[in-house]
Amino acid sequence: MNKALHQSMRAILPVWKTTPITILHHESGIPPVDQLLEKRRWRFSARLKSLDDAHPLVRRTLPPRQPIYHDLIKRRYQQAESSFRTRLRRTDELLTSCTRPKLLQKRLQQEEIPPLQTASKEKTAETFLRWIKSLDALTLVVYSDGSLSEKGFASYGFTVHQDNMPIFDGSGRLGPAEVFDAEARGALEGLKAALHLRESAAQSIFICLDNLAAATQKPKDTFEAWWTASAPEQYKRLDLKATTGCPPELSLPRAALHHLLAARSLHGDFAAYHERFDHDDTHLPTDSHDTIKKFENEPDSYLQFRLEIEKKLAYGFKGLWANSDAAKEFTQNAKQHMNDKINDRQTLKALLPTQYKAGCRRFTPADKYLEALNQSNVELISTPIKLVEGNAIVTTDNKRRTYDMIVCGTGFDPYAPSFPIKGSGTADLSELWSTDGGYESYLAATVAGFPNFFVFNPPICPVNGSAYPGIERTSDYIIRVIDRLQKDCLKSVCVKKSAQDAFNRWVQSRMPEMVWSEPCSSWYKSKKKVIVPWPGTILHYYSATEIVRWEDYDLKFEDDDQKFASFGNGITVEGFTPKSIPWLRCN
Repeated sequence: MNKALHQSMRAILPVWKTTPITILHHESGIPPVDQLLEKRRWRFSARLKSLDDAHPLVRRTLPPRQPIYHDLIKRRYQQAESSFRTRLRRTDELLTSCTRPKLLQKRLQQEEIPPLQTASKEKTAETFLRWIKSLDALTLVVYSDGSLSEKGFASYGFTVHQDNMPIFDGSGRLGPAEVFDAEARGALEGLKAALHLRESAAQSIFICLDNLAAATQKPKDTFEAWWTASAPEQYKRLDLKATTGCPPELSLPRAALHHLLAARSLHGDFAAYHERFDHDDTHLPTDSHDTIKKFENEPDSYLQFRLEIEKKLAYGFKGLWANSDAAKEFTQNAKQHMNDKINDRQTLKALLPTQYKAGCRRFTPADKYLEALNQSNVELISTPIKLVEGNAIVTTDNKRRTYDMIVCGTGFDPYAPSFPIKGSGTADLSELWSTDGGYESYLAATVAGFPNFFVFNPPICPVNGSAYPGIERTSDYIIRVIDRLQKDCLKSVCVKKSAQDAFNRWVQSRMPEMVWSEPCSSWYKSKKKVIVPWPGTILHYYSATEIVRWEDYDLKFEDDDQKFASFGNGITVEGFTPKSIPWLRCN
């Protein structure tokens, strides 16, 4: 069950495959299976307590009756009573036993029964008010409630109403106890008061009591204890809390949820996510049933569809060269787009860049953010921040503004490893992929000083456009290196420092022509040095990695005296019955 739950959560949430299980539960708001089952047991136990004494299930919750001859005949293999405790009995015993309600006989006159919350709170409230108004004017109604302090002390309060008017109330304290105990005690004290106030034995008394508090609080406490014990240290330091409730994001309108998921995961298309939940307000035009069927039945049409998309992306790469006409046209289109979205001219003036072209900074799906700037309760402050003092921000013009919440987004450290990675000697990837280290790699696949170390999307990698083709090409390159490592009985393979330095000198020699080198603040850079994107198109990266430049690698064999051990015994796999002769071919 745990495996099925984990796979389901990974299928619907935008998380990495390597995301720890504990974090997966926290991000989804879904507790572990054992916690869910325990919660259901408590809920079922509460339902069992609400059964009337004539319900068929009640007898199954009681201990088995001993036969009449039990005391007369001594059975040799008599079982203890505990062995008769069925699962139903054990579930019923989770909550303290109480007197079961008795069903009243049918009355001849029409009378509204006390309401149960089987609908929304609003409808339930309306039903409850109608029921109250249907009661006799002399009927007494007792309301009780309980509370629990931070130190675990329970208190109760009650009030007695007659003809929908309060006539008596009281309160008290129990000390360390559950909320349920306080509510029950409040109901008991309220009943005692109502009995004293009752004018005749025929006068009815109703007690309104919520007796599910203990059953609902217990799973929450159990889950909180599990989270406290299992949460990683970095989450504990951030003082993050876990909850068994629905994540607030899932209560958003579907269109807003679509944009939120796209922004969080850097993916713009979550059609598959919405189709899984049948959200019909976020379908994309290309995801129609007819189009998908056409792709299934006509593979060539699907290939042509993908080719058209890739050609559009390839054409868009022209705008990455800063002095090209395409870059100027793209910048003008971006400015016009912002001009159409933002109403206030001063806000538009503050946002429009004047010293660099579009593409210098990473593109984001920002339409909803631009539209939000038009709202009356949104103010754009472009003055740099000087310092933060408690709940206040002081800008460089010495203006001090207080806020209820401050969300910090001060920059990115895209390459800092989340765990230590050590190489040969004193090589440490955390130091090399830092501002002082220079953020360097070799052909977006490996790093000098780290034998047998391969990586995806390191500094200087093809991240523009779709990321998948670049990752696939890097995978192909890595597999070719590993294939040589296995076939030639190599102990290790590591790119030379001189080769990596030469490669990065070429990279930086190309960057001045690219739009990323213009004077903008971007996480593409470190001290004005462009460290993230490949200086060209994805097709250029494919061409650059067409061959493995083995002269750039240090190869260490398991046995230096047997460098040709992989040649084997002088016979090919086909042996002496070859299927083809390589020097014979037909023109």
